[in-house]
Amino acid sequence: MQQDFFIDICKTLSLGELQTPVAAVSGGYMHKMYRMETAQGTYAVKLLNPSVMQRPDVFRNLHLAETLEQELQNAHIPIVPANIYNGEKMQCLQNQYFYVFDWLDGKALHDGAIKPKHCEIMGGILARIHGIPCDASVPPSETPTVDWDFYIRKSEMDCPKIAKKLYAYRDLLYRRTENGARALQNLPQEACISNGDMDSKNVLWQAGKPYLIDLESLSYGNPHTELFQLALCWAGYESCHLRYRRLEAFLRGYQSVCGEIQTDWELLYDSNIGSLLWLEYNLKRALKIECADEAEQALGIGQVKESLQHVRYYQKIREPLLRHLNASFK
Repeated sequence: MQQDFFIDICKTLSLGELQTPVAAVSGGYMHKMYRMETAQGTYAVKLLNPSVMQRPDVFRNLHLAETLEQELQNAHIPIVPANIYNGEKMQCLQNQYFYVFDWLDGKALHDGAIKPKHCEIMGGILARIHGIPCDASVPPSETPTVDWDFYIRKSEMDCPKIAKKLYAYRDLLYRRTENGARALQNLPQEACISNGDMDSKNVLWQAGKPYLIDLESLSYGNPHTELFQLALCWAGYESCHLRYRRLEAFLRGYQSVCGEIQTDWELLYDSNIGSLLWLEYNLKRALKIECADEAEQALGIGQVKESLQHVRYYQKIREPLLRHLNASFK
């Protein structure tokens, strides 16, 4: 992004003159983040992905996320909220939508730095979010109906570097999709405010205290599925190295706020289809079905390869994970 664009942001929002060149911040898989230092302060600017902004429901979803962000603030959940300018959080300049945040000088924890104490804290924060009064109706289950054969055929023509591995996982992908569809229909019918994306890269730690960032996915969801998914994430699932002490700590932290967890772990395992939906989204980027440029396509290809590793690992840990959960949290 050209520096002139950020100069225009500063003028439009009266943020003062730029003091240093704007620098890209690494870490985002969907949107782009930049650090912007002006005469008035230091800010994080998030440029929203143009392809995502073309979706028919995107503005409704982001408006809901902004409303729920305020709910989290009211409940004293530690977050970094988007700033408001001219009565609005979302801004648009030169057809580019973006958010501006006050810069927080904190760090996200890489997998090797995450300890059980961090997991216990985050489990408690998730429970506090789920405990915010919610008068929403039970959200409809997002039943997956993915045509994996379509993506296999298209990848053979348009992106051979992922076609072979995608085909190798075909049967497992269909089995996971079918099991997920059945499990989602049998979940407890409960609704809560759902963070949607509270993994370790979206939590900044400053002086031992966590602050949640990237809250554009805030919505209404099912507390059981989000608890299971995030407990796995903080326990090391995304690095394909699950640590049971961290898993237990996350669940203990949740229990300390919400009370004893009573759930069907096998049902939650099968209903955890978020990785499949993320795989499909990145296949669309890798195959230029939903992609604006070569850089985004390359990011999509990388995420497809990583997602397929997760699919394989998730199947590998099924039996030991369920045994451990049933023994520790009956």
